Amino acid sequence: MAVVLITGCSSGFGRAAALAFAARGHETIATMRRPAAAQDLADVDGITVEPLDVIDEASRTATVERVLDRFGQIDVLVNNAGISSLGPAEELPDEIVRAQFETNFFGPFALMKAVLPSMVEHHTGRIVNVTSIGALLSSGFYSAYCATKHALDAISLGMDIELQPFGIRVVTVVPGGFNTSIVANRIEAERPDTRYPRARAAIEAYEARMVGKEDLTPVTEAILAAAFDPDPTARTLIGTGTAEMLAPIVAEGEKIHAALRARDAE
Repeated sequence: MAVVLITGCSSGFGRAAALAFAARGHETIATMRRPAAAQDLADVDGITVEPLDVIDEASRTATVERVLDRFGQIDVLVNNAGISSLGPAEELPDEIVRAQFETNFFGPFALMKAVLPSMVEHHTGRIVNVTSIGALLSSGFYSAYCATKHALDAISLGMDIELQPFGIRVVTVVPGGFNTSIVANRIEAERPDTRYPRARAAIEAYEARMVGKEDLTPVTEAILAAAFDPDPTARTLIGTGTAEMLAPIVAEGEKIHAALRARDAE
């Protein structure tokens, strides 16, 4: 049995992952900014619901301390919480770009640093960062979001190499298009006076690609495998369409990452 801390559990991948970990007997801490949004999770055996705002230092510290006080350690951290905004990068307000970086990169990075002392002490641990195919490409009118996922991908690969002496792995799950609340809850920033004639059509096409992909099981299974596989891949790519096109890039990247891990393990 592992102690698993998951962020962004009010809906989508986070909620599905929390239920999946608990169903397999793991102590699961399902966190979210507003626990009242998913109180039914607290009624599930094996799930503890905790408030956590990943961009708030005091919230991160308090939650990690509560979990360590109760369970003694954190075996798995799943950084899943994220936000998005669509539109031409030039026209996105600076505060919206910064908000995406705070939630999608700086918050998860700070949470990794918060759990690492306990993992290092126990000489074991697994950090699973849920990114996006946007970590491997940059789509027009979605580039600011992609930039945050590029950053999380890069820090994950680097820390996976650096933490080898402590028996800790840092890996990513890279979903393609699935119908989660990140689409419906995105920060609205489209401008009616945009100078980009393709913007509205591109955003509508993106929204259409999410329709019908309600089954999140492939992603939750990938998160579970990333958490417990004794020799996980650095990135686990999940999805169809564009995700399938990226498979050769992920495969080549895995070879490079394995070589870099081996070099730095010497």
